[in-house]
Amino acid sequence: MSIFLLTLMWILSAIPAMTCFVYYHRRLGARRELLRDTLTSMGLDTYYMKMRHAECKDFTQEIFQKCFDEDFRSGLSVGDYLWPVTLFTIVSLMGWLVALGRAAGSSSGLSALLPPAIAYGFIGAFMSSLFMIFDDFRTLTLDPYDYYSATARVLFASIAAYVIGLAMPGIAQAALPLVALGIGLIPMEDVRNFIVNKTSQMVGTAGSDGERGIGLKVIQGLEDREVRKRLVDMNVATVQALATSDPFTLFFQTTLPLRSIIDMIDKAILYLYIGDTVSQLRQHGINGVIELVALAHLGNKEPAYEMSTADAAIDPFFATIDASALVTKIASLLKQDPDELRGFIYNCYYDPQISLIYDIWGKYLNPKMVKPAPPPLAASKAASAA
Repeated sequence: MSIFLLTLMWILSAIPAMTCFVYYHRRLGARRELLRDTLTSMGLDTYYMKMRHAECKDFTQEIFQKCFDEDFRSGLSVGDYLWPVTLFTIVSLMGWLVALGRAAGSSSGLSALLPPAIAYGFIGAFMSSLFMIFDDFRTLTLDPYDYYSATARVLFASIAAYVIGLAMPGIAQAALPLVALGIGLIPMEDVRNFIVNKTSQMVGTAGSDGERGIGLKVIQGLEDREVRKRLVDMNVATVQALATSDPFTLFFQTTLPLRSIIDMIDKAILYLYIGDTVSQLRQHGINGVIELVALAHLGNKEPAYEMSTADAAIDPFFATIDASALVTKIASLLKQDPDELRGFIYNCYYDPQISLIYDIWGKYLNPKMVKPAPPPLAASKAASAA
């Protein structure tokens, strides 16, 4: 192999490791600051400490920052990156040794022993993995798991390209490199499902269930496969798993905007209760459980969230809404009695997960908010006591 090809092999194999080095020393700090500033600017540091460090009942900003930094570094230390990056670099070197050896017409070593489909499958999988690494670098989500995933993809796609080539003898020899390259570029799960389904047809057993996390597609905003993948990588692959997820954990490890995470959890909770009927409720301005819970405040002619003193009263435009008629209409859509719907809203109102996302959403809508508005029943008792 020529000096040029050897140099090219080392450069291509080193690009993922160098990207990780730059990310760790230049971009990871920006990710930490982004997450921490979001929590502090919205006054969510108290929520965070209660959920993650309940033992710190009274804490200062210094203690919060220390706890936050320790949590952030957990799983993102130098040691956490070292092995997966090293493993991917070694596998890449071996793959490029085969691929470039074939390009140079080598008749010895690995290049001669391994079939060409493996080399082309490797090239496709490596380039696809490299694009993923670059994209995660840009979005501040380059984690050690990405390098494990890239290694698995390169190994699997290389072998799959060879196996599929054997299983489809009708492929012309001239077209085999293009097919093998395409197999490497296709998402690994799709290739796996193809092989499983073909094998199942041959032996007469049940095939693959398809894409993992496809059930999340029913949640508005999760129609895109790439967005779903970020949740699936966190083992959030069902609507129920999303509805019960810790929003701060998802915020930490996906770096999706917190408002997007709250919005997805909000819609997932409502979907768990009423299923596809949610599409009908959207026509009435109810897209998630937060809007449903806000009906309790609307019925009491009070703001959905605690406002500043100047904005404490509900706007007159909204005060004219007949909340009872609205409840009756929504109940008919859900095939419930109005009282059943009120009981449903009551249960949602006092659900801890819903209370959490409701309060966080209120901070987005009203930065002046100091605390969530009191529940309707508590507000009524306070008024009667006065």
